Amino acid sequence: MKKTLALATLAGVLTQLASAQEITPKWFQHINEIKNVDATNQLPILKKAGQPAETLNGTETMDSYSQLIRYDATRLLLGVRENGIDETDPNLSPADAATAAAYPDRSLIWIDAATGKPLGLAWKESLH
Repeated sequence: MKKTLALATLAGVLTQLASAQEITPKWFQHINEIKNVDATNQLPILKKAGQPAETLNGTETMDSYSQLIRYDATRLLLGVRENGIDETDPNLSPADAATAAAYPDRSLIWIDAATGKPLGLAWKESLH
């Protein structure tokens, strides 16, 4: 009985492995590489940074995301935990302040499913 169960389990695993579908993404963005995304469509808060101490208070210099989920056929939602900009920095440039406002901590951002282009703010959580 145990041998039959083990063989059936092994057969099921092998069947799944043999029928696995290879997925080729249309585009992707990563801190080390970007593929099939025009330079003007790249997410501006996606950048390499040092390894700061984690404070989880909105002043992180390392961007952090939650999930990229499909909303409909044309849009995805990207969860932004930290935008990688310390909004409390007294030397914050106007350009960085504008980027932080467009991509705030604890928010959802619309992403174009075909191009990877950020389309704007979908939702912002105001609680810490």
